[in-house]
Amino acid sequence: MDKNFYSRLKEILPADQIKEEEPMRLHTTFRVGGPARFFVTPKTAEELQGIIACCREAQVPFWCRIRDMRAWSSRSSRR
Repeated sequence: MDKNFYSRLKEILPADQIKEEEPMRLHTTFRVGGPARFFVTPKTAEELQGIIACCREAQVPFWCRIRDMRAWSSRSSRR
């Protein structure tokens, strides 16, 4: 599954926005957490939608954290 899933992610995002085995301690306040199998950093709402759809299709659990909702809102409202 990992190779197929990774290939699907690469159809949605550039490879530099996909990290494998990323330590979650780099992304948490208390600097704790083991590696995430895949850690992705979408830059647009469309990329995020594609990733969520990909995870759902593959039945891969996911968790989203949006740093600054205003940035997403302002990007969407410009269109």
